[in-house]
Amino acid sequence: MRTRGPGEKPPAFHYDNEIFRLDEALLQKALALTAKARLEDNDVMRAYRANYGYAPANEAPAVVQCDIIVSDIFRRGEQLARQSEQWLRLLTDGAGTYCVGDQEDTAILNAMTRAARAGLMDLKRVAVLRAGSDFDRPYPGQTAYESYFAEWGRFGQAPAFANLYNVGSL
Repeated sequence: MRTRGPGEKPPAFHYDNEIFRLDEALLQKALALTAKARLEDNDVMRAYRANYGYAPANEAPAVVQCDIIVSDIFRRGEQLARQSEQWLRLLTDGAGTYCVGDQEDTAILNAMTRAARAGLMDLKRVAVLRAGSDFDRPYPGQTAYESYFAEWGRFGQAPAFANLYNVGSL
């Protein structure tokens, strides 16, 4: 991407829609209001998390502030997760903290940016709320393929939706 090699930050992008920084004051206010939200958890989720020997993978659901990386592909596996962490750190000059990936936030924020430029909305009033429903990497001894099929639709989606409601309604 117009660099001499891996690990070099590319020059400014042409589209100006690759990185979105939300209003820090709004984010801190939202975090303070939601930090003690009641989050769904259950025995199946606790048992699955126990396979991970490190935090935050083996911890109970919590409200956190972190950064999202968007991709056209569903990222699963240790190598893609590490690449996401490195890419986000590189593009944010070390300021970003990767914790979740998705496929739609760039499109939504791009549309909102265009609406703001047209005077139709205020980007300082935008916050992104996401709920993790699965892991981006397998637990030790499990393949990425196995982790995908062990989790998909099994136990994380319903609590994630409930947690989005519980946090978003505060």
